[in-house]
Amino acid sequence: FDVTDTGIGIAEDKVEGIFAAFGQADGSMSRRFGGTGLGLTISKRLAELMGGHLTVKSQVGRGTTFSFQAWFESGQPDPEKALPAPWINRTDPMRILLAEDNKVNQLVALKILQKQGHNVALAETGTEAVRQQLAGRFELILMDLQMPELSGIEAAIEIRKWEAGAGLKAVPIFALTANADEESARHCMKIGMQGVLTKPFQARELLELLESIKQADLGE
Repeated sequence: FDVTDTGIGIAEDKVEGIFAAFGQADGSMSRRFGGTGLGLTISKRLAELMGGHLTVKSQVGRGTTFSFQAWFESGQPDPEKALPAPWINRTDPMRILLAEDNKVNQLVALKILQKQGHNVALAETGTEAVRQQLAGRFELILMDLQMPELSGIEAAIEIRKWEAGAGLKAVPIFALTANADEESARHCMKIGMQGVLTKPFQARELLELLESIKQADLGE
């Protein structure tokens, strides 16, 4: 398999380091793209576990190609395994801010939310998330914790400071993260978030979250 992009590319002296755990080609605080630096480490290990390997070729300014090979056993689909019934959401349309820099994660969340009629705005950096919330109040913020410029935690703190100074009710902020351990969840709650949604999440989980927010509003 070859996976090719036309992005910013990787400098030759940085290529080997990207496979190290928590390694980033750009480790500066002002980096444009977020991430934990674990995705390539995990992908390389998965390819090796399947009897193959993962390699990379890149040109700065031209793009990058990741190649891997793996061995699979052939199989037949099981007709007896029925697909789950579609989830029917009864939540009224909401104005939602999705703070997420990963294009795939954006696409998944947007399809789930827009299919149910919700009005979704995108923010690809923590700074942009703060700016959008201050410019137009949303009913819910879904905040990725690993955001460029400002992390999700930092962005949430800025939003809470602004709300407190303006005497406004705190908008629900839920963290989106693949590292939903108890310590991270406690930290999110401590700085004023309402909860954590673990990635990758199912459509049902996200829509049940929206219903719980609406029910809480009705309870007030």
